[in-house]
Amino acid sequence: MEFKYDLLKKQARSWYLLFFGWFISIFSIYFDLMVDGDLFKFIVFFLIGMLMIFRGYGFPLERLFGKKYIHITADNLRLKPRLMEKERQLNWGEINTVQLWPGKMVLFTKNNGSQSIDISKLDQSIRHSILDSIAQITEQKGIKTVKHGYVGQM
Repeated sequence: MEFKYDLLKKQARSWYLLFFGWFISIFSIYFDLMVDGDLFKFIVFFLIGMLMIFRGYGFPLERLFGKKYIHITADNLRLKPRLMEKERQLNWGEINTVQLWPGKMVLFTKNNGSQSIDISKLDQSIRHSILDSIAQITEQKGIKTVKHGYVGQM
């Protein structure tokens, strides 16, 4: 079983941001270049307009700086929940016990260490899919799993 989820998925198109992005970009060309002749002000307002256009088309600007994802396989668990954070990878053979909470997972390793993974900011369906796939893999691997809250009703 494999579960992949990109935390920087494409968002819905926003006509409001598209309109104002084009408005700012076009008027920055006209007023800042042709009327004022100020190149610095043109560059600043043109970039603001372009960023609004990218956001309006649903392109997450965070993708320019890195990736955010969760990748669960039968061999390991790889996750990168924040942009400026290093990827964490845990092999299932290193894990002794897993506690599944509705908003987080706590993984206890065999050398008495623990890793807490916060998934409370994700959509409920995504959280449920993550917890369900981890519960299935831990059941297959024979890892002790403690389910709390509504997770126990999977």
